[in-house]
Amino acid sequence: MGRVSGGDDVILGCDTIGETIRRLRQEQGMTLQELTDKSGIAMSSIVDLEAGRRKAGGTVDTLLRLL
Repeated sequence: MGRVSGGDDVILGCDTIGETIRRLRQEQGMTLQELTDKSGIAMSSIVDLEAGRRKAGGTVDTLLRLL
């Protein structure tokens, strides 16, 4: 298991990073639009990342800090 540091530590299991981002976003009741507005990252990029169609890059750190 990996560990990502942020406000609170998040333990990553077998989920892909996109699945983890989606799960954290949904647990907080945050919509895609809200995450887009807070992160400045295009909604299409977040959707593709959550669906596993986009490789994780620098946007992942930004998204995990907000979740």
